[in-house]
Amino acid sequence: MEAGNDEDTQKFYARNRWPAVRGSDRFTQKAHRFSNAAKAGVSRERREVDVCVILRSVAKQFNCSQQELLVAKRGQGVDNVARSIAMKMCQEQGGMQLAEIGLVFSIASVSGVTKAISRLNQKLALDKALSGRYSKLCQDLIC
Repeated sequence: MEAGNDEDTQKFYARNRWPAVRGSDRFTQKAHRFSNAAKAGVSRERREVDVCVILRSVAKQFNCSQQELLVAKRGQGVDNVARSIAMKMCQEQGGMQLAEIGLVFSIASVSGVTKAISRLNQKLALDKALSGRYSKLCQDLIC
């Protein structure tokens, strides 16, 4: 037996994101059919939304320019909710990794992106109106 991984295994580990179920197409389709997700009507297909579409939608919803979303505002009492929402949507709807989001929004460290999204999650948990706005934005992008 020769040492190392076969080509499929190498491709699997070369990816930055891994599927939850690994196997042939036939096997993964069958596993999905028997999963709770399939019973709940969740599709296996996930369409990733382009960052430009996300920025345009968020800018329209928050009545600001796309450029304003890309530039950090600093100082006491300054609220960057629209920018944070755009970051979170890039992660969830766009399928982008934190480092990619950092590049788009000119944030030097991944931890800065993580912190912005974390703060937004806290706000979304407390503010039902903001949470509704966020949900509507997500729905609009999916449709």
